Amino acid sequence: MGKALSARAGSALGQASQAAAGTGENSSGVSYANISITDTFPPVPSIQGTFDGYKTNGVFTEQNYAYIATDNNSKELVIIDLTQIVGGKYIESGYFNAPDIADGKSIFVAGNIGYLTAGNKLYSIDLNSKSGSLPQLGSVTLAGTGNKVVVNGSYAFVAVNSEPTPMQIVQISNGGQTLTVVGS
Repeated sequence: MGKALSARAGSALGQASQAAAGTGENSSGVSYANISITDTFPPVPSIQGTFDGYKTNGVFTEQNYAYIATDNNSKELVIIDLTQIVGGKYIESGYFNAPDIADGKSIFVAGNIGYLTAGNKLYSIDLNSKSGSLPQLGSVTLAGTGNKVVVNGSYAFVAVNSEPTPMQIVQISNGGQTLTVVGS
């Protein structure tokens, strides 16, 4: 199916696992597919629902929402409500429009803050409301294009398309409003 992939495993034997996939860059297909995987041998996948309309470069899922980083210059981040499905299709809930014109590449959510890479920026986004246009909390300029972001505690680890600086460590403070590169 595509380039972007995310997975969430069941916590005990006998529970289904989840996977999510989307297509991006030069691929074609659905923007997001929510896939349930049985805990049987062999495992059996089944699509629970889909969402379309964007090229997807990154996916992050949690219990009721999926977040996709897109190549749409007015919606680099799109939030999908996984509790609202009509005819097998999920509903768009909210979005973030980055101030710069760059493709959303990667998304990570920690609590009520989203971390999106778009071009050479890392943005923090307020996710207290997951509907409509979402406000930016902060941003920081990276050494190159941010390809992947993962957050652990008060640090974001960003894979950067830069030969001398392939990874940057960004400290998160002030409720996500202050992002500071502290290492590479």
